[in-house]
Amino acid sequence: VIAGGFIWLFHRGGVPLVPERGAFAKLEPWATPAYALLIVLATYLRTHRWLYLLRPIAPDISERKVIGIGLVGMAAILFAPLRMGEAARPYLFGRDGKVSFFQALGASGAERVVDGLVLTLVTAAGLLTSTPVSPLPNHVGNMPVPVSAIPHAVFIALAVFSCAFVAITVFYFARDFAHRLTQRVLGIVSQKLADFVTSTLERLSDGLTFFSSPGNLGAFFRDTLLYWACVFGGQWLLIRGCGIPATLSEACVTLGVLGLGAVVPAGPGFFGAYQIAIYAGLALYYEQSVVVSSGAAIVFISYAVQLVLSALAGGLGFWMLRRGGAQPEASALRAARD
Repeated sequence: VIAGGFIWLFHRGGVPLVPERGAFAKLEPWATPAYALLIVLATYLRTHRWLYLLRPIAPDISERKVIGIGLVGMAAILFAPLRMGEAARPYLFGRDGKVSFFQALGASGAERVVDGLVLTLVTAAGLLTSTPVSPLPNHVGNMPVPVSAIPHAVFIALAVFSCAFVAITVFYFARDFAHRLTQRVLGIVSQKLADFVTSTLERLSDGLTFFSSPGNLGAFFRDTLLYWACVFGGQWLLIRGCGIPATLSEACVTLGVLGLGAVVPAGPGFFGAYQIAIYAGLALYYEQSVVVSSGAAIVFISYAVQLVLSALAGGLGFWMLRRGGAQPEASALRAARD
């Protein structure tokens, strides 16, 4: 239903979902393979860094298991609607009891906050070091997409993720203070609500143990920066390979807009929201004629590569988990009780 609505919207708005053949006229032969290779490398770094999140909790956790669950989780996040796939990794990690569901959920939350902070920092820097078109349009094709609101949204998102990063840091290193503050603020509304939120946050903070392990913390941030470098670099190469002479700052901003668009719950595969976000990011810098021609090629190639690689990653992840052995049923039941 969601996909059908977006197909109707794109058709009515005069923005192509499938580009015309002429849109690929400037496509360089190296562009798609280079983009796909960097996305593969980014996927490995994104899943492997979970090893450093979970080692302080479960020192003997298998690298095969971490990467396998990470690959399955990434596929679930993309293909499950309304971001329901976010629960896949915590559930799978909690099956054998070494890492509880809430510990894995806390680690996942920390990962999301750090990723959001890096993404919005780079996007804000890209906006400050580039020159968008003036005036900014309020449409893409005939679709009423408020491109002019994007810069404000980026800086608001940066403030939100900065506050979230400070919050999780304070809750881990100053738990008693955070406990009292949460009780005092939410207790005004409802004491039961305050107790529930406090107990939930305390269980989630158990997944932030990597903060107190300098080696694992440093390795996590190293892999995170390398992961984002691959993603931003891939976006830049693809845009230039499709015939648009984008600067690195412009490519970073277009990817940042996509990242912000992906935060909003959408249908399976982020279909529709994905395309609109990239079109809107490109519309910050280029004329509409470029956006709906070469831009359409960028949107189509990047989306197709993401879909294919995510499906392959999910299949590889399931294979790795099967090779690693089935989890005991008793452990699964214990994890469910937790």
